[in-house]
Amino acid sequence: MLLVQAPQVRVAAVLPMALDPKEEVALLHEHYKDSFAHVLVREQRRDRLFVILVLMFALLTLQVQYPATVGDALGTVKVLGVDVTVKNLPLPALLDVTWLLTLLVGLKYCQTALAVERQYPYLHQLEEAIAGRLSNAELFCREGKAYLRAYPSVLNWAWFCYVVLFPLAVLAGTSLLMVTLWRDLDDYGGWHKLFCTVMAAALIVSFALYQVIPRLGRAVEWFRERGASEADH
Repeated sequence: MLLVQAPQVRVAAVLPMALDPKEEVALLHEHYKDSFAHVLVREQRRDRLFVILVLMFALLTLQVQYPATVGDALGTVKVLGVDVTVKNLPLPALLDVTWLLTLLVGLKYCQTALAVERQYPYLHQLEEAIAGRLSNAELFCREGKAYLRAYPSVLNWAWFCYVVLFPLAVLAGTSLLMVTLWRDLDDYGGWHKLFCTVMAAALIVSFALYQVIPRLGRAVEWFRERGASEADH
């Protein structure tokens, strides 16, 4: 049996080429601008979703508290070129659709808001990397040190409203709507109530995972570390 030895091929190690300092700063700055543009787009989407979600809750409140009035106020809409008289549709089915849309909007809001929050530390890191290569590092810190320096109290309050009060309001509002649905809307079938309850429960879980549970976990960790430090002393 004839054995043929395969030729050995030497592969030269490819070493990364060192960039010129000016080219490195230009590359980082271009990436910074691109990343910041993505954050701005997500912020605009988050703000639109916030307004839509508030309007959806206003509609849900009207549908649960004043179902007959909502039914009479509905008119005709055009769907795929066909005129549909909305007020002739069953009110329980309309409520199902509203809860489903509210869940979709709420879930997308949580995803978008988290995407924005997760990007800012990375922007700060890019700013520090670029600033460290400049003669005056204080000139390139717009979204980091310069923004946080002498932070106004009204911005802290706005952050508290968006990040803490709004999720809690969603949890409380959703729970109250479910209580009203099961208590007052006797004409709505059990399957409709069950569907709305599942949608509401999914919305509660989404916002709980978005802000409530993580912040409670951080608070518990803070108290635990504080207790451990006091015990050491």
